[in-house]
Amino acid sequence: MNRKIVKSSREVIRHGSKSFSLAARLFDTETLEAAVLLYRWCRFCDDEIDRSKTGEHLKKLDFLRNQTEAVINGKTSDLEPFQALAFLIKKYDIPPHYPIELIKGLQMDVENQTYQTIDELKLYCYRVAGVVGLMMAHIMKVSSETALRHACDMGMAMQLTNIARDIFADAEMGRIYLPKVNLKKNQVPFSPKSFSVSVYHGRLANVTRLILDEADKLYGSGDQGLEFLSLRAQIAILSARYIYSDIGRIVRSRGALAWKERVYVPTYRKIFWVGLSIAKILWKNIWLPRFEPVVIKQIWRHS
Repeated sequence: MNRKIVKSSREVIRHGSKSFSLAARLFDTETLEAAVLLYRWCRFCDDEIDRSKTGEHLKKLDFLRNQTEAVINGKTSDLEPFQALAFLIKKYDIPPHYPIELIKGLQMDVENQTYQTIDELKLYCYRVAGVVGLMMAHIMKVSSETALRHACDMGMAMQLTNIARDIFADAEMGRIYLPKVNLKKNQVPFSPKSFSVSVYHGRLANVTRLILDEADKLYGSGDQGLEFLSLRAQIAILSARYIYSDIGRIVRSRGALAWKERVYVPTYRKIFWVGLSIAKILWKNIWLPRFEPVVIKQIWRHS
């Protein structure tokens, strides 16, 4: 892979996600570089949609879909994010289904799709985050295909955490991810404008607790997949998991005040989570068999 693209991709993740950037440093060099390349493509696609002007979303979506399908079919691209994707698909035999699903997830945003239930919301989470976990499974060269379900669940858990943290920011873009059934039960009008009304903030906190409860279940499944990773990959993924779930913990603890300011995990707590991850994984690996990667043949689909 072009070193210039790797270097610029590391800058993108460093500025775009301090949590993932810190955790990714715990990978071995090859996995680290592949992870930042994947982040580069994902981030580019997400930003193209979020930053596009009103009326240009469909045009941007078509552009992303066409570029993605082109590199999947072996064509070259002048754009670094798609060069990164092409490299990853070829080197790690990533199924085209996964990047295509991510584009479908972005389409759900463009169409302002809403969700009646948490189960419906989980399809969106699968497309924009679960498939990222699945692509990372290929990059990390897991020791069993059993890891795929857990990798998908870990990605979905992180996306649900994002949703709980960012409901006000999403509402400002006209997006509501919280399930209609749960909003109705808590007597919150299904309208982005209602989110700015303080009387509803406590009720929104009740709904986000349900989202975070579901995230916790998926984190638990994700934890079960750690044993199928190499030692350094286990540490990196567990660190990211702890940091992200800590975001959910803070949102939950703040209740109605959760969105007064953006929730973030302080550096000292990130260091604590990294240290805890190292200790837990080193102890656990005393009992685990030697890591031996396998060829992944199946494609994990949302049921």
